[in-house]
Amino acid sequence: METIQSRRKWDKIFKVLKEKSCHPRILYLAKLFFKYEGEIKSFPGKQKLGEFTTTRPVLQEILRGVLTSERKKNATHTKKNEIMSLAAT
Repeated sequence: METIQSRRKWDKIFKVLKEKSCHPRILYLAKLFFKYEGEIKSFPGKQKLGEFTTTRPVLQEILRGVLTSERKKNATHTKKNEIMSLAAT
């Protein structure tokens, strides 16, 4: 069950990398592995993946829409939590 949840968490990024023949794999729970420029890269979370892509324009372009929507969703979720915390006090 945990593997399915992890797979869903990475689903959009996984699909885009698969389309670009990067051979993505989830080998450990919530950790993504894929080939980039002949090397196997691993990321324990989307934040680390985002940091890695900032210095690689090609990968940034491949994942542009996916990572951007994830960042927006996380920012919205964080703001909702902050509002709920303030309302509870």
